[in-house]
Amino acid sequence: MARRQREKEESVYDWGRLGSAPAVGAAAPKVQTYNVPAPAAAPKVKMHVDSSQVESILNPVRGIRDAQARAGITPTDHSRHNILAIKEQSRLNALQKQQQEEQAQQHLRPQMRRTTSGSAGGAGPGGINRSLSGGGRAAAAGAGRPVIVRSVSGNAAAGGRSASGGGSSDGRDFVQENKAAAAAASRPVKAESRQDSGAAYLQKSEYGQVPGYLLQRKVEMAQQEAAMQAAKQAAQIPAGLRQMPEAERLATLQLLDANKAEVEARLSALPIIIETPSAIRHKDELERRLREIEDARRIFSRPNVLVHAGQQQ
Repeated sequence: MARRQREKEESVYDWGRLGSAPAVGAAAPKVQTYNVPAPAAAPKVKMHVDSSQVESILNPVRGIRDAQARAGITPTDHSRHNILAIKEQSRLNALQKQQQEEQAQQHLRPQMRRTTSGSAGGAGPGGINRSLSGGGRAAAAGAGRPVIVRSVSGNAAAGGRSASGGGSSDGRDFVQENKAAAAAASRPVKAESRQDSGAAYLQKSEYGQVPGYLLQRKVEMAQQEAAMQAAKQAAQIPAGLRQMPEAERLATLQLLDANKAEVEARLSALPIIIETPSAIRHKDELERRLREIEDARRIFSRPNVLVHAGQQQ
């Protein structure tokens, strides 16, 4: 009873209810307060609004020109640049060709003047006037196109030859034209000569035939190949055996064929019904011999037949 009374007095519930200090001798609770600093608030993160990754997946960049167009840069038109470069080069080539032609004309004009003056001055100081007066119609017509004068004086004829040889007043070069016409006329002759040479080549007796030395070489190679095959087969033959020659093998086959025909004839001559023991034995002997002949023919029909080295036909 006294124990229960003491436990009741020492109960913690009684401490809280009575609001008094615990009894003497009991451990008082210790309360310790800790001041822990709270962490600073993290900055607020803005929502991700960049959609370039989704756009790159749905609409990817297709080459460097597409990337330039998206960046606002006009892509270079290489095709247009190439066309312009070709046109410019063609223009330069045309100018260069025209310049070369003008230089050639300037080089030919002094020669034409010297030729014309020399032919005209051969008649004297007034040679030009006399030539023009003697062939007035030819000189007048020569300004437009070349005219052939049939009957003129000696000086006029000489002047006409020099003018036609050097050129005309309108810039035509008759010498070059005559050279080109002569070259064009000579070309078919060369072609005909080539055709004639080809026809003569086809008419050779050995045309289309294989040369004899090639045929001889082919035969030698075939013989060497046959000798190598024979040596290889001879190396595979066991000791004490030899390969039957081809002639001997064929002769043996002919002999076997003759024996087979003889045995078959004797079998066909037997009666249909055989009852006596001697006739039965005779028939069995013929059939056994026929089987042996068939087996021998099968052996000797092979390309390579090996027999004993001391065996002769």
